Amino acid sequence: ITYNNKPHLHELIENLVQQGLKNINICLNYKHKYFINYFKNIKTKANLNFIIEKIPLGTAGSLSNLNLKNNLPIIVMNADIHTNLNFSNLIDFHNENKSEFTICIKKNTYVSKYGEILIKDNKITNIKEKPKKTYFFNSGIYILNNKIIKNMKKNEKIEMNDLIIRNIKNKTKITPFYLHEKWVDFGNKRDLNRLKKNYSL
Repeated sequence: ITYNNKPHLHELIENLVQQGLKNINICLNYKHKYFINYFKNIKTKANLNFIIEKIPLGTAGSLSNLNLKNNLPIIVMNADIHTNLNFSNLIDFHNENKSEFTICIKKNTYVSKYGEILIKDNKITNIKEKPKKTYFFNSGIYILNNKIIKNMKKNEKIEMNDLIIRNIKNKTKITPFYLHEKWVDFGNKRDLNRLKKNYSL
């Protein structure tokens, strides 16, 4: 996908740089040579480091191969996200709440196509016509303290949800950041088409 006549990843990196985030690690597997060659041929103020997975390590596994040079928290985000989030606000929130693991979450309301049947003691007690269900979902944007990554095994294959669950069990302080900003995940064709339509990409 292109945005402002640039690949979305390029636009995403420029947005981070404009917000003062210049040390950027890009975790790659599929078509990694294409992305490396692309960024070698453009000018950017970002300090880019490429982490190549020889085998897929899941949505969090590449973090185990980061070369941590300081004790500052690390922002992690999926590359298939379009957002106008102010990352300074997110960092301030993480620090002010003394969080160890901050997860950006967003509210969604789902309206069922069907009537919901309520049952008790094998008897139908009520029916709710097309009920609304409101819930919070993981937006794919996080801040992690260094110790979380240092506790991972090198080249560990793990999904982000499993890393979160592990840290819940380890009593890590995990805090929700309620995301009200524009946010679109275009990881599937339907949402990609919606993104192109809404933002004229």
